[in-house]
Amino acid sequence: MRHLIVPSKKTAEWLDKLRSSGWLMEGTGVIKIDDDFRAIALSQSAPASSDDYEGLEIIDMEGKLPGPKSWQNRLSPNTYEKIGKFLPNSYEVQGDVLIVKLEPEVLDFADEIGNAFLEQLNPVRVVCRDDGVQGEFRVRKLTPIAFRDHNNSTDTVIREHGIGYHTNPAKAYFSARLGTERLESAHHCLRLRSDLQRNLVIYDPYAGVGPNLGLPISDGIVDHIIAGDLNPAAAELLEKNLQVLKSKFSNFTYKAICADALEWPNDPGYCNKADVLFANIPHSTLNHLPKLLPLLKRKSLTLVRGWLILEREQIQESKEKIESMFNDFGALIHEIDIEEAKGFSTTKCFTRLTIYSTIE
Repeated sequence: MRHLIVPSKKTAEWLDKLRSSGWLMEGTGVIKIDDDFRAIALSQSAPASSDDYEGLEIIDMEGKLPGPKSWQNRLSPNTYEKIGKFLPNSYEVQGDVLIVKLEPEVLDFADEIGNAFLEQLNPVRVVCRDDGVQGEFRVRKLTPIAFRDHNNSTDTVIREHGIGYHTNPAKAYFSARLGTERLESAHHCLRLRSDLQRNLVIYDPYAGVGPNLGLPISDGIVDHIIAGDLNPAAAELLEKNLQVLKSKFSNFTYKAICADALEWPNDPGYCNKADVLFANIPHSTLNHLPKLLPLLKRKSLTLVRGWLILEREQIQESKEKIESMFNDFGALIHEIDIEEAKGFSTTKCFTRLTIYSTIE
C-alpha cells in the first residue's frame, strides 16, 4: 500500500489536504516512522508522483488497519461466552497504570483480561486489579495482573494542565476528576495575587502528592509553600513533586512535612502566615476548619479553598455555620460561596467552598 511520508508537525494538515482531494485511504491509521515523520496511506486514485505532494516521499508499506473497538473484543470467543456478563464496564487510568475491579466470577481469567487491556491501550504499562481500600490512610490494594517490559511497578506520573505529578495509586490518593477544581483554585490565587500586589504564601495541610500547588507555582505567583500530609508515602511523593517544580520554577521556596494538619496551629512559626489555605478533607472540613484559622495571615485579605461532602438540604445551614465560625474568630468575610461541584450520593453532594476574608 502506498504511503505519503509527511513531517510529524504537519500530519493534521496533510490529512485534511488528502481527504479533501479524495486521495486518503479511509479506514487506515497514521503510522509513526520516527519522532519526525509519519506515514499516511494513499487511496488507489491518488497521484503517483511526489510532485503532487510538494516533493514528499511516497513508499510502499503495509497499512495500519483498525483493530477491535473495545478491549473486550480482544478476549477469545470461548472466554467471552463464559464470563461476558461479569466483565467490568469501567476502569480508571492513572498515568500508565490501569485500575479495574473484577468480579469473583472472572478472577480465573485475570491474565487474559489484563493482556486484552494492554493490547487495546498502548499508553498503559501495567494493569492492576483493585482489591479495595485498606489501612489507616485508605489507599487501594492493587494487584498487577498484566504488564509490559517486566515492569509491574505502580509508580507513575500523571499529567494535568501541562504539569507532571509523581504518584502511586497503591500508596497515595489522587483524583484526576478534581482537575477542574484545581484550575479554578489557581484562578482564585491569581485574583488574590492581583489584589495583594505580591506573591503568595500558600498552605496545603492535606496536600496528598501536591496537585493543588502546580498551577500557582507555574503561574509564578508563589513566594513560599508549606504543604504536608499525614500519609508518609504521600508526603514523600509531595517532596519529590515540589523538588521537580522547584527545578523548573525557581522563584519560590517550600517546606514539605509529614504531620497531622491539626498540629500545625500549635507551632507559632506556622501561624499568621498563610495568604491561601487549602482544606481538602471533604468528610471532615467543617470540623477541621475552625482549628486551622490561626494559620491565616492577619490584617490582610486571605483565601480559603475547601471541599466538603454535605447533605444537599444542609448547604445553606453549613454556610451559616462557617460564617459564624469566622466571625467568632474575628474575621470579616468579604465573600463566601458553597457550591455543588458534583453528586456524591442520592442525598449528598461534593461541594466547593471559597472564602475571602480579613482577620483583624
